[in-house]
Amino acid sequence: MQPARNESRPMVSLTDIHKSFGLKEILKGVSLDVPRGHAVSIIGPSGSGKTTLLRCVNYLEQPTSGEVRLDGELLAPSGSPVGERALRPARRKMGMVFQQFNLFKNMTALENVIYPQMVSLGRKRPEARDKALALLEQVGLADRASHMPSELSGGQQQRVAISRALAMDPKVMLFDEVTSALDPELVGEVLKVMRTLAENGMTMIIVTHEMAFARDVSDTVVFMEQGVIQVAGPPAEIFAPGRADRLGAFLSRSARQGMETHA
Repeated sequence: MQPARNESRPMVSLTDIHKSFGLKEILKGVSLDVPRGHAVSIIGPSGSGKTTLLRCVNYLEQPTSGEVRLDGELLAPSGSPVGERALRPARRKMGMVFQQFNLFKNMTALENVIYPQMVSLGRKRPEARDKALALLEQVGLADRASHMPSELSGGQQQRVAISRALAMDPKVMLFDEVTSALDPELVGEVLKVMRTLAENGMTMIIVTHEMAFARDVSDTVVFMEQGVIQVAGPPAEIFAPGRADRLGAFLSRSARQGMETHA
């Protein structure tokens, strides 16, 4: 029996997440609620724990301690080892898109979106194909369905990767610096797809260095540093001019780096 849907319950809830690699503690007690239909962007300097936190959401990295809940359901007992098989049902509800595209190089764009549906969801090929075609059209790649990954630009490959994740009908999408491996002129086409997802009410957690995107799309922006959340709030508060704190220094540095990149 499926639990009753609770619209007020967070889609993702992280409680006191700690993560260590050996003696090095990367996450030092992070708690965060992501409401249903909200886009939450996580920003911060390199090494602050952003990606590790994102990977803890779907247990690609198992937290050392703390709890992760998806739509109210606990993924695993706190601090207890958990096998891959036990995590599969929850992971199917969470689409993740990485920096690298991770497409099957011997499959067309269309097959890259069809195949996971058949393997993970047991969909018959005609249904999976219809779903894949609709998603490729949604991301502006209907005319590239028969192309191999080597025939696509980096931005196009990333849009195929997003389509593949969406094909699994996830409850939440996780994005890990998905534009960082792209040439600057290709970034916009990927961000456009993500903006549309946000407008359509997809729950999203986004690790990003694209400050303008985080400001424009997010319901909440989280600033992490040294393994903890330093500040979290609406974009208007986070990006308020004249901040004299650590967040303000980080934003100023990011703005200078952005100007240098586009010079």
